[in-house]
Amino acid sequence: MKECSKIVQVMATKKKNNIDSRLRGNDVRKRGNDGGDRSQRRSKSARGRYELLAIYPLGENEIAAEKGLAEMVTKNGFAITEVDKWGVKNLAYAIKKETKGYYLRFIIEKGDTKGLEKSLSFDDKILRYILVKI
Repeated sequence: MKECSKIVQVMATKKKNNIDSRLRGNDVRKRGNDGGDRSQRRSKSARGRYELLAIYPLGENEIAAEKGLAEMVTKNGFAITEVDKWGVKNLAYAIKKETKGYYLRFIIEKGDTKGLEKSLSFDDKILRYILVKI
């Protein structure tokens, strides 16, 4: 019983100290592991390498599709490191009444993933896309 009461006292003291520090403006929760303010650190969406795969319908011009996708990627702050043109492939199932699609694969770095995904979802020319961190 004595051990339980000691544990309760220690927990109560820690909670009181935490509340006191927040009242003084030294909120522990605002700081990261390194003690720096979170607002000054880069967001997770701005780091790393990503693979973007997009499928266009056959009616879309291949060159225009590649240029449009590259422009969209660079507008969102990414740097394109590699471009693969996979060409025309059969789709596993019909998407928007299309049974074949033109595949483009980009390896991109350092940008705003949320903004890019929003731009990709609003583009009517793209049948499907996937953005994966690698």
